[in-house]
Amino acid sequence: MIFNEREPYSYSSSMDREYAANSVSEADAVYTGSTNLNRPIRAATRGEPILGVNEIGQTVTEGRAGGGTFVETVKAAIFKGAASVELSAVPAGSEPGTGVESYGVQKREDLRELARANEIKIASVHTPSQIGNLSGFAGPERGFVDEQREAFVNEVKKAVNFAADVTQGGAVVVHTGEYQRPMSEQAWARDEYGRYIFKHYEEEPERAIMRIVDDRTGQVIQQVRKNQEVYRPIWLRADDDYEYLNENGQKVQVKKGDYIDYEKRKLTGESRVPVYDTESGRFRVRKMVWDDFVEEAKERNMERPQEEWITPEEALLHANIETNAGQARGWALYHGVQMRQFQEKLEKFKKSLDFYKQLEAATPEEDKWQLKRQFEQDYGILPKDMKLPSEFLEKEIRDYRSHIEHTHQASIGYEQQAKEQELFKSHAKPIERYAKEKSATSYAEVGIYAMDQTNARRLPKPVFVAPEQVFPEMGYGSHPEEMIELVQMGRQRMAERLMRERGFNEDQAKKAAAQHIKATLDTEHIGMWKRYYQRHEGENEAQFTQRFNEWYMEQIKKMDKAGIIGHIHIADGFGYGHANLPAGHGDMPVVDAIAYLKKRGYTGAYLSEGYGDVTRMLTEAWKTFGSPIYSAAGPVRPGAPVRWSDVQNSYFGRGQMPYYVFGSYSPSNDWTLWSQVPLE
Repeated sequence: MIFNEREPYSYSSSMDREYAANSVSEADAVYTGSTNLNRPIRAATRGEPILGVNEIGQTVTEGRAGGGTFVETVKAAIFKGAASVELSAVPAGSEPGTGVESYGVQKREDLRELARANEIKIASVHTPSQIGNLSGFAGPERGFVDEQREAFVNEVKKAVNFAADVTQGGAVVVHTGEYQRPMSEQAWARDEYGRYIFKHYEEEPERAIMRIVDDRTGQVIQQVRKNQEVYRPIWLRADDDYEYLNENGQKVQVKKGDYIDYEKRKLTGESRVPVYDTESGRFRVRKMVWDDFVEEAKERNMERPQEEWITPEEALLHANIETNAGQARGWALYHGVQMRQFQEKLEKFKKSLDFYKQLEAATPEEDKWQLKRQFEQDYGILPKDMKLPSEFLEKEIRDYRSHIEHTHQASIGYEQQAKEQELFKSHAKPIERYAKEKSATSYAEVGIYAMDQTNARRLPKPVFVAPEQVFPEMGYGSHPEEMIELVQMGRQRMAERLMRERGFNEDQAKKAAAQHIKATLDTEHIGMWKRYYQRHEGENEAQFTQRFNEWYMEQIKKMDKAGIIGHIHIADGFGYGHANLPAGHGDMPVVDAIAYLKKRGYTGAYLSEGYGDVTRMLTEAWKTFGSPIYSAAGPVRPGAPVRWSDVQNSYFGRGQMPYYVFGSYSPSNDWTLWSQVPLE
């Protein structure tokens, strides 16, 4: 609509309330990412707008909060002027008739027809926000639950199927948060000088919790806080350089500091032995802190290929396991020695029993007392309650058979414990390694499903699964570098499966994976990292915000360079909470980011995302990105056009009623109410 004609063609409406346009002209108001909060709220551009009205859509939801079914909420969005919509689903059964599977064939057709008739796009589908990861992580207490992972993957597949029916191709958005991890321990948490860029809380570098998972069960089996102090053996090491000949006659070089055994033979770190203090008769131990295990991990990794490197928390766990396994092996060895001694005595008593039985049979009754004296000389005192040596020997044989039974059972038990500790060690993995494996597997699965649904319906554009970075504190996948890694891992796993299971060549597989797994960029969620961004000494608020905004733009460029962005949610804020403000109403460089990506060739959807005043989220986004819609109010200054931003809060979309009415809307004086009350 263009209202801006000069007299006599000026259009005035009898419902218009006098409206003063913004005093800053479009030519003068250019968004630069400035941290000055006195800048104009709108972010106009010189020349062409960054985004036109037909490029910006909005998110709509269903249920009581959204205002009805998707058919109804999409209609409402159309009335507000949305060019495209994202359908944000709620969990099935949370309200009657909600969830994507509650839309049958006819309702899905209704949505398609509604979009066609009004020339809008259903750009994407958002899975329920309760789906927080595809790794199956259910918290530290429950660990990783495969049943939960399957349920969440199934929810994504339902959304993919729905999207394939109601869109012409587009994103299926899934929240991340694949596992909990301490911010300060991540590679991106420090700069090149070792200074912290991010910390969850001030003491996190000293108190961070590191977790280990059993990959057989998904259970978190160890949580180590970095400020824990533990006692561990002091391992026996060589005091100097020397060499010796091993059992095969080969020379073995020993360097100072190498692990050795009590015979000064060289050992690996896996089989080291503790120092024995001959004076006290005890093995020596010492108190160890986190830094000791950092050094131990480095030392252990020197003996391993890179793909088998261990982390400090693994080094600590391995030390525990090796101590427990060593103790079990020690007891097994002890009982093994006893076993040999008991067997030797048993055989001796059995031979003696045969001898004395023959001797007792050949000895007259009155002379058998002499056998007792002979036995006492050979074996010691014969108990008084035993008349013959054979009775004592039979009792000893029974006792030693019991000793042997007990000893071999104990020895087997300890051997099993030692083996189980070794097996436990081989299955204990850092939480990030386990979780990433699960997430990559899940994204590959839903990526292939999206490909199959796209092909089955011959859609003009691919349906793709689009993980969205969530709030920083919610875990892995929220940082831009984590999002890049997550998408790349999912694509790699999908490509591997396509080559292995579908016969794709490498290029075909990589192309398909890139088409069906992309990222959702949420412009506010990246800005929420400001809460954990570390200030420099002496930095004022404006300087801090400016530096953070520079970091923000660097992350946008990294994600773009990685080729992962396929979908965009536009919202603004101040970085310390989830505000969902319209673009331009916070202090994040949202416009700069969108302008950069548009210039770089991004062609996906732009959704103004908000769940409060959704009308304002859309109209303010139009204004912020400089859409040239003109009004009836006339220019503020001669030659300066008046845009939609100058009239959007007049009678339509405005809470106040007009001051008066005139013309055909004014009541006639020829007809009055019986009460004579004026109608105004």
